[in-house]
Amino acid sequence: MRFVLLGHPVGHSISPAIQGAAFDETGLDWIYEAIDVAPDELSEAVDRLRKGFWHGANVTIPHKQAVIPLLDDLTESAAHTFTVNTIVRSGNRLVGHNTDLPAFIKDLGARFDLTLDVQHGTALLLGAGGAARSVAFGLAQQGFSLNVIARTVRPAQALAKDVLRNYPVDVELLPWENDSFADAGRDCSLVVNATPVGMLPHEQDTPWPSEIALPEKAFVYDLVYTPSETRLMGDARHAGLRGATGAGMLVEQGALSFELWTGIRAPRRAMQAALEAASENSDSISGTREVLNA
Repeated sequence: MRFVLLGHPVGHSISPAIQGAAFDETGLDWIYEAIDVAPDELSEAVDRLRKGFWHGANVTIPHKQAVIPLLDDLTESAAHTFTVNTIVRSGNRLVGHNTDLPAFIKDLGARFDLTLDVQHGTALLLGAGGAARSVAFGLAQQGFSLNVIARTVRPAQALAKDVLRNYPVDVELLPWENDSFADAGRDCSLVVNATPVGMLPHEQDTPWPSEIALPEKAFVYDLVYTPSETRLMGDARHAGLRGATGAGMLVEQGALSFELWTGIRAPRRAMQAALEAASENSDSISGTREVLNA
């Protein structure tokens, strides 16, 4: 059986290594591969899934919302957030799931005291795309007020409207300007980067303006996981802040996807080991590129 990751671009993805390790560990002779699908090719790709050329899929940037009209049904979490990252094929019907949200909250909760820190807490969310929607809904469920800084107005407005429709929290939208980072960061206890800024091969980029200091006491969570230490995470570490990349979230959302496809408990230790090995290789390649470009 064949499973795929549909996105654009997908060359950076560690998901094939993680899912491959899960299949090997559980004795499944199955294949998982990343398929680069441009936006105008998405409908054709989903049709191939429906016809059984593939047996299930993950969905990543930029298709997490665009794929929804192409599906037959959504689970409550996917409909709630209007975001899909996992597709389960049942006969010729395709059902969209959102495993990002529970994966984010589980990984964040393992690193950040949600019970203690969320009281009267404000989270600063960077981005308003599919990943940001899962994060926003997860944080709102936990009781966080949200400051959202986004480059594009309409997705941010839609995100705020949907969150406020479901949760009694404050949501403030801010433009992508230095003053917004300074003002919104002043009182936040958590910063989450839900943009792809800083992802390989652009690992020298960061979404946080260099002229603005990171919030003094905030926990910094960067959904980008390649390289293993993004520039944002390096800056947070140098500032003495706690933080984490999205590697733990990646493993957990992949484990939940695996369980939806197979009905078997995911071998999370094997998946984590595969991620660590793949991350080391990505960092090695990145280091080589830096030397060659020096």
